[in-house]
Amino acid sequence: MESLNGSASYEYQKIKTAPQDPNLFNEPKGYKKITIDELEKLEAEWEKENKK
Repeated sequence: MESLNGSASYEYQKIKTAPQDPNLFNEPKGYKKITIDELEKLEAEWEKENKK
């Protein structure tokens, strides 16, 4: 199927849904939450390293 302005569009048929893995949205291994203060400290350190 093509639109009037020449861009393509698609039509999906026979789409099947399945149950999602319950672990799909778990935090990745090694993930660590940080505070905004910790983030600002990391950004300052990265900025110092990149100025060298």
